[in-house]
Amino acid sequence: LPIEALVAEHERQLTASYDQVLDGAVSLAANRLERFRHMFVNCGVAMPMAEVEQAMQRYRRAYEAQRRAVPGVVALLAHLHPRLRIGVVTNGLRAAQREKLIACQLAGFIDFLLTSEEAQVKKPDPRLFLLALEKAQTRPEAAVVVGDSWTFDVLGAHQAGIRSLWLNRGQEPCPDSRLTTELAA
Repeated sequence: LPIEALVAEHERQLTASYDQVLDGAVSLAANRLERFRHMFVNCGVAMPMAEVEQAMQRYRRAYEAQRRAVPGVVALLAHLHPRLRIGVVTNGLRAAQREKLIACQLAGFIDFLLTSEEAQVKKPDPRLFLLALEKAQTRPEAAVVVGDSWTFDVLGAHQAGIRSLWLNRGQEPCPDSRLTTELAA
């Protein structure tokens, strides 16, 4: 099985199941294990749960060891931080997101972290972006959202009246260039 197929199936499983974690219906640990089980089954591999758990744990260790900030972002944030407020708005869990910021050496540049977990509303719902504006103590016309998801970041920001920069990691065709400025990854 090509690694790209496995990665694509992992992404499908993550997308399909993560809302259950955000809604509190299942724990993050249980979700990870079930996600891996489904990934293997959908790739035609039947494994005992002990092996699925081993594979998931190996993945987590490798994932955590390889996390890095996007090239150039530390220098960019170091330059911008003294000049403006910087926040992270995410559909992730607060503890996990905070740990990522620390691991990627970004925590010192972030003025606030707003998660869907604490807000009890998820991107692209404009209410999450409006809460972020409150935390940033600014107005929509004075803010910019930088994000890599067309649906969650660009459309969410647009619905809240906030300009956006779309980090197009997958070099996808831009659905509507009137809504954002595209950044090539």
